[in-house]
Amino acid sequence: MSLKLVVCILALNLGVTCLGQITPSSKREPETERNPAPQAVAERAQVQAVSALVQGPEDEIVPLSCVAAITSLNIGKNVVTFKGMNRLEPSQQVRISKLNHATYLNDVTLTVTSATPSSFSAAFTHSDVDWMTDLGTALRTDCIIPTSLRSEQKVDIVHNNLNYYRRHLSTDMSLFSYDSFFPMEQDARYSLMTFNQPSYSWGNHGGWGVQKGTNEEMTFNSRGIAQTKNLWCYKHATGDIACGDYVYGYTDGGATAQSDEGFTMDTREGGESDRYFHGKAGEGATAGTTMLPVVFTSGQEATTDGAFLLDISKGTIAGTISGADSIVDGTSVHILPVTLRGIEKLPASTGMGIIQTPLPVVAVANTPESITLEVTLKSGSFHTGVACLAGGWYPEQVTVTAAESSRGGVQRITVVHKNPNPTAVTDPNNPSSLWQGGLCGNYLSLDRNLARDGFRTSYPVVGATDSSHVAYVWNVNGSVRQNGIRIYASATSLKNLVRKNGVVTADFSSPNSPYIYNRAPSVVIAGALDTSFNGTILSPVYSNGQNRSLSWKQLGPDASVASATIDLPASSYGFHLYPGAEILAPKTANGVLLEPNTVQWQPGDAIENPHNPSFNMHFRMSAVTQHTPPSGADPHAELWGFYGAGISENFRPATWVNNNPCTLYVGCGGTLEPITWTIHRGPYSILHRVDSAPMNGGILFRIGCDSQGCDHPVPYALFQMQNGSILYDPATSTVSTARLAVQEAKFNKVSLPSMPDGSYCLGVANHELVPVRGQGSGCVTGPTANSSTDDLATITIGDANAKGSANCMSGYRCTASRGRVSVMVQPGVSIGKIARVNVKLAVGQICTATQNGGRAFLGIGSGAESSSGFDITADGIVPGKVVVDYSCR
Repeated sequence: MSLKLVVCILALNLGVTCLGQITPSSKREPETERNPAPQAVAERAQVQAVSALVQGPEDEIVPLSCVAAITSLNIGKNVVTFKGMNRLEPSQQVRISKLNHATYLNDVTLTVTSATPSSFSAAFTHSDVDWMTDLGTALRTDCIIPTSLRSEQKVDIVHNNLNYYRRHLSTDMSLFSYDSFFPMEQDARYSLMTFNQPSYSWGNHGGWGVQKGTNEEMTFNSRGIAQTKNLWCYKHATGDIACGDYVYGYTDGGATAQSDEGFTMDTREGGESDRYFHGKAGEGATAGTTMLPVVFTSGQEATTDGAFLLDISKGTIAGTISGADSIVDGTSVHILPVTLRGIEKLPASTGMGIIQTPLPVVAVANTPESITLEVTLKSGSFHTGVACLAGGWYPEQVTVTAAESSRGGVQRITVVHKNPNPTAVTDPNNPSSLWQGGLCGNYLSLDRNLARDGFRTSYPVVGATDSSHVAYVWNVNGSVRQNGIRIYASATSLKNLVRKNGVVTADFSSPNSPYIYNRAPSVVIAGALDTSFNGTILSPVYSNGQNRSLSWKQLGPDASVASATIDLPASSYGFHLYPGAEILAPKTANGVLLEPNTVQWQPGDAIENPHNPSFNMHFRMSAVTQHTPPSGADPHAELWGFYGAGISENFRPATWVNNNPCTLYVGCGGTLEPITWTIHRGPYSILHRVDSAPMNGGILFRIGCDSQGCDHPVPYALFQMQNGSILYDPATSTVSTARLAVQEAKFNKVSLPSMPDGSYCLGVANHELVPVRGQGSGCVTGPTANSSTDDLATITIGDANAKGSANCMSGYRCTASRGRVSVMVQPGVSIGKIARVNVKLAVGQICTATQNGGRAFLGIGSGAESSSGFDITADGIVPGKVVVDYSCR
């Protein structure tokens, strides 16, 4: 009998997998009442499977013991092994069908040689094949059991259905309209399900029976917006409306099985997938191909449309990043200075120019089109072939089809492009440029990212400005210029290094040194005149207190040295370059569609498709709008109400847990900055309102020890405010701030600093309490005391503001304690010192600078403190007026 099979198997590990083919005339089963026999009902109530519908002259039911669901297979030494749920036994014959990849097995009858509940094997003469995912069925040839029952399953298989309605291309469409009065409820769709079959719940050591009202599995392999469900909901009438869900859920069960979550009203888990495609270039791979045949080997079998496919076998350039990120003038391209391994210098770009012609949206989406660009040359020139278009919005590799001779430093170039991109005129923040030759078409991978979590990075490289600078771009949300890799940190200065009994102690030269060295697995000490201090040392530890010292174990004689530097090892700044290309469409049986490229693809090359480095996440996002003013009630964006005796000691209205190990983060030996828990932005009248004080002597705020223990290495800020902060040092239980004003203060003890003559006195100067020289211990003097006045400061311009100006704000007094500086920044300046505050500072004083006005945020800081003053510096300068406040303590 020739049979058309449709098999739908519900497996614990697979969810619902429907395999088979239905002719157009049989897409839907008639929805009639059915009364199956009890024996058939029992078969369908199996936990792991239901029966299979066989379509022949009569509707027939096939028991589960007659059919196997194939999920993957391999062939080795003329033995084919299938994975998939089955109840087969040796010597049984099965007929294979519906395989999508191993089609040579379809309609082949095999004799089972061995079988387990999850796999079976048979003899089959064929060349060896690695494990591959493939969905199909195996039906026993002796096992067709006729019956008068019809399956209750309804299967739709639709390809390119043209049911078009109001811009929606739909496989199934229902239109409902209710125009008559009904006294109760109207439901466009209504389902009533009751699960009564016996089940089980053993948790991690036995599994669970699973019942689901609706189960949907969707895979999106094409770029653009992907939505599992899309709902537009409007109500033009008063009364309640819930456009999301009205969910009423109650239970009287318990939490008994291992890993039971108990009752959850809404459970969500998701985010960035934890695998990516690893494979090999397949047979037929050729240099520069835009349709690359691939063979999947591990990770995620699907490739990521819009990410980059890398040829790992051709990645021959590696080294360390040796300096900070900067931008090529007039472009959106970033450059990094590098030190190379294995080669002496980078191959520089042969052509680089600024694009003066806007690149429009192509006439037909995803169809590249030709455009002639006017390019102002910065170096070299262009020729036909592949080039890197460093677009300010959407970078890509393009094909240069024509290049005229340059005239007056301008060259007209015809390229085939697919992405829209601006010029410096149409988007000054994201100008576009064109690069050719050298490193164009490579991708930058940071070694420490791969070592940390197994994920390779892939920042597009467009070229090299010279033999030691890699030029790259990073598109995030359609913008390029502001996105740079922050990996390099300059070596930090140390002073007063002393080695005694195999332990070295040292102080940081600046009180604002970074924390990155604290608990770092290893660091490098260099620059010490006594070279026995230099070298790689393990696990330096910060000391307590505010002197910001550190120590480490190091063999050697007792000795001391005045200064040295500390830095992370070179491996922390390591990188590799891999040639590759952007993926333009999901992987098909023919291979992976790529943009133009110059990769020397060869069969067998190891290839990878890492996640796009521009990943961004808003796991749960709500946008709330209310135009009507409050009507006496308190509207809420989010409201929680709690009831019942269980709302007591162990109930937590909200708990946020960062499950990452502390070792990932700066201060625990890692290189990542810790997370920011919450951000409140925008105008508000009350940040947090507490209507009742903590009960039973409870705690309003509790700040515990860090994850490394209670020996907290450095003071931290309880509150960081404009122009000031409140600090706490757990080592000494000290709360400190630069200035404090109170109406009344009572102290059990007041500690005063010692004066040179040994006296301890307070005086009043400029309405402030200050230490002064006195005649005895513990004296307090009035305004006539011999108190020193706050030294006045003079302001001069810095090197990075040579054509600008800097002075103390009119009507403001700039002193050794604080001041307000007006800085006029002129065009053409660079990052660095924009002003110098010349003033006498006491030993140990720390000065901080904060921008307090101006048309752009510059990232103001201070540095180079000495007894004669300090510098005001900026890490990014926009011409215009800037107002800077500083304070010293």
